[in-house]
Amino acid sequence: MAGGGAAAKASSGVRGGVRIVVAGERGTGKSSLIVTAAADTFPTNAPPVLPPTRLPDDILENRGKLAEELKRADAVVLTYACDQPATLDRLSTFWLPELRRLEIPEVFYYAQKAVLHPTAPLFDQEAQTLKPRCVRALKRIFILCDHDRDGALSDAELNDFQVKCFNAPLQPSEIVGVKRVVQEKLPEGGRLETTWTVLRKFGYNNDIRLGEDLLPAPIKRAPDQSVELTSEAVEFLKGIFLLFDNDGDGALKPAELEDLFSTAPESPWDEGPCKDAAEKTALGGLSLDGFLSEWALMTLLDPIRSVENLIYIGYAGDPSSAIRVTRRRRLDRKKQQSERTVFQCFVFGPKKAGKSGLLNSFIGRPFSDIYTSTTDERYAVNVVDQPGVSQDMGIEAPIPLSTKLGDFNNVFRRIVSAAEHPHLSIPETEAGKSRKQYNRLINRSLMFVSVGAAVAIVGLAAYRVYAARKNASS
Repeated sequence: MAGGGAAAKASSGVRGGVRIVVAGERGTGKSSLIVTAAADTFPTNAPPVLPPTRLPDDILENRGKLAEELKRADAVVLTYACDQPATLDRLSTFWLPELRRLEIPEVFYYAQKAVLHPTAPLFDQEAQTLKPRCVRALKRIFILCDHDRDGALSDAELNDFQVKCFNAPLQPSEIVGVKRVVQEKLPEGGRLETTWTVLRKFGYNNDIRLGEDLLPAPIKRAPDQSVELTSEAVEFLKGIFLLFDNDGDGALKPAELEDLFSTAPESPWDEGPCKDAAEKTALGGLSLDGFLSEWALMTLLDPIRSVENLIYIGYAGDPSSAIRVTRRRRLDRKKQQSERTVFQCFVFGPKKAGKSGLLNSFIGRPFSDIYTSTTDERYAVNVVDQPGVSQDMGIEAPIPLSTKLGDFNNVFRRIVSAAEHPHLSIPETEAGKSRKQYNRLINRSLMFVSVGAAVAIVGLAAYRVYAARKNASS
C-alpha cells in the first residue's frame, strides 16, 4: 500500500513558507527523509507518518485527499527504495501518471526528469561538457548506425536511427530540418532527455554501460574448469587488430589501442590484473600475440567483462558464442590430454627467490639487480610455442634456471607440457589429503601463462619438493 508524507519549511523570502509533499510507496523512506532534513540525523525508528500533515496508511484508498495535497504542494518529492525494484517501477506506473492527471506540468516535468533523465551520469556541470563515458557511448552508437562506414550518416541511415530511437520515420523535408537544427545547435549540444532516449534504445543503463540483458548470464563452472575465447572471437580480434594497426607495423601503439577502446566506457587494461601483463615492443606497443594474450587473461579472470568489451569494440555475434567453458580437468586426466589453449600457473616461493624475475622474463623484460618487493597480486601472460610434447616427461627433479643469466632451461614449455598432460604431472598417491592440497596448488595450470601473485620455484617442482620433505621426515 502506498503512503505519503508532508513537510513544511519556513522561508526567509516574501512567502511565509514552501509546502513540500513527500510521496511514494510504503517503506521507501518518506518519513526518514523528512526527519533527516529537519534534525540533520538519520532516525533508526522513524514513524510511518509525520506532522504537520498526517497521512493515513491507506492513502491510496483516499484519492481525493492525495490529489488535494499534491495540488497544494509547491514541490513534490517522490521516493523509492533501492532494495525494492517494484517501488521504482511504481514511480512511472502510478506516481508520475498521477501528477500528469492532476495537471501539475512543471512538477511533473522535473520529477520525471530527475528519475528518468539524471544529469550526473551524462553532463559535467562544472566543465559544461558531456562526460567522457557518455561521449564514448555516443561514438559507438554512431559507428553502429554508419552502415557504410563513410564517417557520416546518410539520409537513409539517419532515418533508420530515427525509427529505432523514436519509432517514427522522417519525411525528406524533416531530414533537411534535422540537419539544420544539428548545425545550429552543435556548439551547445542538445537536450539530455533525447540523449537518454538514444542511450537506452541501444541498451545502456544509468551507469552508461550495457545492461545485463545484453550480456551472457553468469557462468556456472566447477573449480577445475576455466573459460576461454572461442575461435570465432579470436578471429574477430585478429581482424580488429589489423583494422587499428594504422601504420601496419604489426603492433598496436598506445594511441592505436586507445582508439580501439574509444567506444568502451574505458580501456579495460588501464588498471587491474591486465595492466602491463603482456610483452610490449620497444615503443610500448602490443604485438598480435600480446594483444590476444591480454584478451585471454581477461577472459580467464572475468569472462563477462571480456564479452562486454568485445561488444563495445564491434563484436556483432551472439555474446554467448564468444566464450566457452573448458572440460573438467579430471576428464583431461582420464583422456590423458587437455583441450585447453589457456593454462594458468601459480609461481610461489620465499622472499627474494626470483618470483618477479621469472614473471618479467616471461614477458621479455630484462633482469634487474634492484630488488623491489611485490605486495599486490600480479600477472604475466604470453604465448608459448609448443612444437612437440614429450609423453614420458615427469617431475623427477626441480628445474634449475637463472633469470639473471637468461638461462630458463625451457621452463615455460615444460610448464605448458605438464598442463597439457595432467595425468603425467599429477601422479597418484595414497595420501588423499596431501593430494587434494597439492591439486589446489597446481590444478589450474597455463598457456598464455597467467602467473598469480607472490610466488617462485616453478610449479613443476612443487610436488617433488613436497615428497622429498615428507620422505626426509619419515
